Amino acid sequence: MNILITAGGTSEKIDTVRSITNHSTGRLGKIIAETFLARGHRVTYVTTPQAVQPATDQNLTLIKIETTKELETALLDQFKHQQFDSIIHSMAVSDFTTETTLSEDRFIEKLATNLLNHGDLSDLNTLTEALHLSLDEIGQTIQQEKKSHLEPIVSCFF
Repeated sequence: MNILITAGGTSEKIDTVRSITNHSTGRLGKIIAETFLARGHRVTYVTTPQAVQPATDQNLTLIKIETTKELETALLDQFKHQQFDSIIHSMAVSDFTTETTLSEDRFIEKLATNLLNHGDLSDLNTLTEALHLSLDEIGQTIQQEKKSHLEPIVSCFF
């Protein structure tokens, strides 16, 4: 049989030095993979660098990823090039990813500028809609700023 197994936990970068992660060890996926390998099956094992991994085996293909986007890309690539008899998804995939990270001052400046451009915000519905639109726009900001040791940051998660 040809088996695909995912294990470990993804990590989503906030900026160049911080990330959101979980502490999934990958132990369950490792045990499952080693059980299949001991029975002579082929295993494609998608995991993270921090997770435990099965012992090296001639029937083992190891693919390392870090983010949910890398996981998606790796899986789609595998599905494009081979068929699997079974897929066991034991990976703890992050629930959030950052769209962009801005300093608190830059975030407030962008939000204030967007709200000023919306005109009259005197009623709650108009203000709420303007805030939603502004936050969506700010979330699409291409991240160019790096971590500052002096300023707090605001991250937009989706």
